[in-house]
Amino acid sequence: MKIFFATCIEKPNGTADDCLLRDQLVSRGIDAEFKIWTDADVVWNEAQHVLIRSTWDYHRQLPDFLSWAKSVESVRTLNNPFQLIKWNASKRYLLDLH
Repeated sequence: MKIFFATCIEKPNGTADDCLLRDQLVSRGIDAEFKIWTDADVVWNEAQHVLIRSTWDYHRQLPDFLSWAKSVESVRTLNNPFQLIKWNASKRYLLDLH
């Protein structure tokens, strides 16, 4: 099994927490790699699962990020479902927390 961790250019090797998770998966025989979500050369359907982890720059490119997430979900299991990503990206849900 192969898993891609989607990250951003500022964190090409993920965060310390991402590395802990990746190391645990690798120790169990799962191929887990970091991939920058804006890298046009990544073939997202090479992995069985894509986890959004450290895509900290998405807010600067929100339409592109949402388009990317939707396209990934169309070819692979996106473990952060597109509808949830879209809902979370708007931050309007914060109004419900008051």
